[in-house]
Amino acid sequence: LAIPHCDHGTAHAGGFKVDTEPQPWPAAKQHTEVRICFDKIGFRIFANATDLDIFNSATHCNDPVFADGDVFEVFIAPVEFVEDSPSWYLEIDTAAKSGALWGMLANNPRNKMAPNIGGNSSTGITCAAVDAMQTCETPCNTSNGLCACMFKCTGVSNFVHGMTVNVSSGTGWWAVNPLVIPWSLFPSPLIQNRSSASTPWPNWRLNFYRYDFPFKRPGSQEFDRSKHELSAWSASGAGNFHMPQFFGRGVLV
Repeated sequence: LAIPHCDHGTAHAGGFKVDTEPQPWPAAKQHTEVRICFDKIGFRIFANATDLDIFNSATHCNDPVFADGDVFEVFIAPVEFVEDSPSWYLEIDTAAKSGALWGMLANNPRNKMAPNIGGNSSTGITCAAVDAMQTCETPCNTSNGLCACMFKCTGVSNFVHGMTVNVSSGTGWWAVNPLVIPWSLFPSPLIQNRSSASTPWPNWRLNFYRYDFPFKRPGSQEFDRSKHELSAWSASGAGNFHMPQFFGRGVLV
């Protein structure tokens, strides 16, 4: 994906596939289109989702939005080379309706599906460096599963370093317009060592996901809000979003 400066347009990522099926992955039941660009602040990500039953009960930032209804998710990390599989990455989840935002720094060096081949594991990220940035609600910890830390936030979607999101909706659709992820939220030296450079670090791995509830109850027109569909821009087929070797590749141009 060639990602331009926002002054020159956006890159398009669409055609989400069901992430729980083997290849060839079927198209998701409801359509999702993503556009992404960058500027001096960071990434700006826009998403448009068709949806006939929009819901999410989350009301505050860092509520577990992925357990509360319709969600659009972004996983993203700088890497030394675009072929690298990152062991550190950001996960940012946006709830439909309220726009409640959830954000964490993930540490995933022991992915069981494939070895990491460099990426962030070779770029000097440590919990000490993360804590020095004062972005986390609690001290960074890599021994408690995937979540190294949750990012500080207030209200519905106001995060440290200015990460925020706007959400809108109408009949049969909802949209993220935009999600702003600032450069200063990434702990990688690849980013922080270039903070004064005119061009940000070019090489990225990223993916876009959706929790959706498109199924109706048998013999009914009522949607089944207990049955979700997982879909992805770059699908793995495993129903597990935390598989960075399947993230798409992005280059800033």
